[in-house]
Amino acid sequence: MSKLVFDNLSALQKHINEAIADALGNEVAEEIKQTESEVIDRVVYHFAPSLYVRRTNGGLGDTSNMSAEVTGGFLVVKNLTPPNPDYRHTKLNSPYIASAVEFGERYDFWRDSYPRPFTAETAKALQTNKNHIKALRRGLRRKGINA
Repeated sequence: MSKLVFDNLSALQKHINEAIADALGNEVAEEIKQTESEVIDRVVYHFAPSLYVRRTNGGLGDTSNMSAEVTGGFLVVKNLTPPNPDYRHTKLNSPYIASAVEFGERYDFWRDSYPRPFTAETAKALQTNKNHIKALRRGLRRKGINA
């Protein structure tokens, strides 16, 4: 890759900010989604349910249910998994199940729910393995910045 040359600091800063936003929205977002999926396998799916049939696709650990948005240099990843359509009678406080699972919110189908803090555990896993930082570096290198 050829060396990048900038006429002024403002152009350099603009390039760096754009590269960071791009890396956050791609490499970092994918790393966080993958880590969350792995944590969900460990924290949420650690038992075989007896009251319902767990989805094999489209469930809480499916990364296609996770959104990522970069705004003002901040990345927000959300788990937007809807309730299982086979259990339409389920009444939640949200159109998504993440909060009910994370905080153990009770709802009419799962009366004995308990917290399974997959979001908090995802943050802990990333603090330990630093994979989000490695992903940011990969993304910046892809944009020509040696980080």
